[in-house]
Amino acid sequence: MEMINYKHIIVALFLSFCMFFSLIAADNFYYCDGSDGSFVSFDRVVISFDKGQIVTFKMHATTNAEFPFDNAIVKFDVSSSSPALPNLSERHKFCEVTNCPLPVDGPFVITYSPFSPFFNYFETLRGKLTVTITGPNNDVHVCIKSDFAINP
Repeated sequence: MEMINYKHIIVALFLSFCMFFSLIAADNFYYCDGSDGSFVSFDRVVISFDKGQIVTFKMHATTNAEFPFDNAIVKFDVSSSSPALPNLSERHKFCEVTNCPLPVDGPFVITYSPFSPFFNYFETLRGKLTVTITGPNNDVHVCIKSDFAINP
């Protein structure tokens, strides 16, 4: 009868644990002042990150009405006080960050991969992501903010 090598089991459990925590959920998003989500309702924000890799934000949402997304602009603002996490502001056409056309009253995902933190950082990187969807006349249709933390 062979003895079970517990080192292999412990290593496998540790790797599974690490992979599980490489996804950091940021479900504590909230709508900005004056934004009610009448065109788009956000369900959750998920952050995926592996040290040394690009951070990816995925905003899961649902359309609530017909909306001319082909003319919409999505603005992403990332702010942080950490030197390892840059402050960013980017604008993209809506169909550059999700699959178009969108179904009426259907789910979709906005994906944003803005940065790769320095490989060797020794502090938790905390920041705020603001996502604003505007129409062709810069009228705000929906805006959400989400606080997040990336642990070393």
